Amino acid sequence: MLTFYLVVVALAALALAVAGVRALVNDRVPVAWLGRNVTRPRMWGAGAVLMAGAIGTVRFLPAGVDVPLLLAGLALVALSQLLARPKVQGTAG
Repeated sequence: MLTFYLVVVALAALALAVAGVRALVNDRVPVAWLGRNVTRPRMWGAGAVLMAGAIGTVRFLPAGVDVPLLLAGLALVALSQLLARPKVQGTAG
């Protein structure tokens, strides 16, 4: 059972990390149905990477380190959906 748990947690962390890195690099959320609600994709990506790190290291880090990492990632993901879209500045000239 322990091996199954480790594999599931590793796959979840890996999937979340890949989605977060794609959002950071491409400035788009890779999940289409979530992209409609996310106003700041890079903030979402940073939160996803933080949460993936916290999920992936849950067996190795003490709760005093792991839980704040997870909560910080969750706060970034929530803020990326709640904040207004940034204003696009046009080019002068």
